[in-house]
Amino acid sequence: MTIDELLAREAIRDLMATYNTAGDSLRVEEFASVFTEDAELRTEQFSFQGREAIVNGLFRRVSDGRGETRHPGFVRHNLTTSKITLDSEQSARGRTYFQVNTSIGLDHCGLYIDEFRKVDGQWKIARRVVKTEYMAEDSFFRP
Repeated sequence: MTIDELLAREAIRDLMATYNTAGDSLRVEEFASVFTEDAELRTEQFSFQGREAIVNGLFRRVSDGRGETRHPGFVRHNLTTSKITLDSEQSARGRTYFQVNTSIGLDHCGLYIDEFRKVDGQWKIARRVVKTEYMAEDSFFRP
């Protein structure tokens, strides 16, 4: 493994951490910055195409419909095992386990299946598929 490969992997890990910490804290602009302009986000419940649609769609899900934000008060997305494969100097793939804790404890967990692309020297999420493998009955995120 070369230094450039190590640097790419670490930049991608930092990108994934930014996705989680910005999302947990509702920092919309920082959250939006992790995606390519044409990014795709898919879950079992919804699919969004494009950075703007992703951000609007996800943050609409935490709105109470009156313009107020609802939030469980405590949310922590934790990344665990992560396997990043560099396909080229400009693209990579990843599979990462995640678990989300809220005030109820373990809220849900699963797998991120990612495609990353380097844009203007910065790694971005080009496609993310979220596979939820467990969700608590009283999960804040339950549809």
